[in-house]
Amino acid sequence: MYANLIDEGYACLRRSDPETALHYFRRAAEYDERRPQAHFAMAVAYLELPESGENVVVELETALNLDPSYVPARAYLGIERLKHYDIEGARIGKGPLRWSNELARLHQVCRILLPYGLLSKE
Repeated sequence: MYANLIDEGYACLRRSDPETALHYFRRAAEYDERRPQAHFAMAVAYLELPESGENVVVELETALNLDPSYVPARAYLGIERLKHYDIEGARIGKGPLRWSNELARLHQVCRILLPYGLLSKE
């Protein structure tokens, strides 16, 4: 059920229907409150809306509260923080930046999102 709701939500995003996608992602989050994927997906849907406000960051932080090692949420949160020039907040890990690790994590995010049609291979 959870996976079906997530899949339906991403199908809506591919059809450029973020409002309906949010409906499916919210239902997935209610169905299983312990999994971060629905909150990450809601953040992605909010990015498609003209006025997402703080909703993107809230959902990404919720996903990371559920699973601090969830790489897609951590990467997107870093990007959102960079948009607001928050360099320290954009760090993926503690300590000095390690660009090889950062790029490896970004590569993981791309591999996760590519099958959902959210990234182009070009």
